[in-house]
Amino acid sequence: MSSIAELTEDRVVEGVYAVARKQRLRTKKGAAYLSLELVDATGRIDARVWNDVELLDTRFAEGDAVRVLGRVSRFGERLQLEVRSVEAADADPAELTPGLRRDADELDGFLEFLAAEISHAGLADAVGRFVGDGQLRAALRSLPASETHHSYAGGLLEHTVG
Repeated sequence: MSSIAELTEDRVVEGVYAVARKQRLRTKKGAAYLSLELVDATGRIDARVWNDVELLDTRFAEGDAVRVLGRVSRFGERLQLEVRSVEAADADPAELTPGLRRDADELDGFLEFLAAEISHAGLADAVGRFVGDGQLRAALRSLPASETHHSYAGGLLEHTVG
């Protein structure tokens, strides 16, 4: 089995990954293909299904864990996995996705500590309203910071408090 961090160009790979994104698209010539984003605990990679799209599309959904056989190629500056075979895998997708490197409750507590340390009244008020908003706090714990940096659930919280 190949982890995403180990993938290199021109390598044939077999691995189990979570499907973070699945889109059915068409080429400029009108042929159907699948555009996927696959993730595991070590990273993420764009993937494409060019052949047998009708059949393979029915085997899995976004959010599923899948077993993939394919070849790594380079598209522009990024690696991309050309999927030859894909099927549902007996794995928990949540265990395959990258996650926080530190405890979320500890990071959340540190956010409160940092907010309390702000001495400028106007800034302390603004940050206090943010920290006091339950929906925003929940979003911090579930959103990535960006697609390439702290790109996992809770990455925004981890990035914010350092």
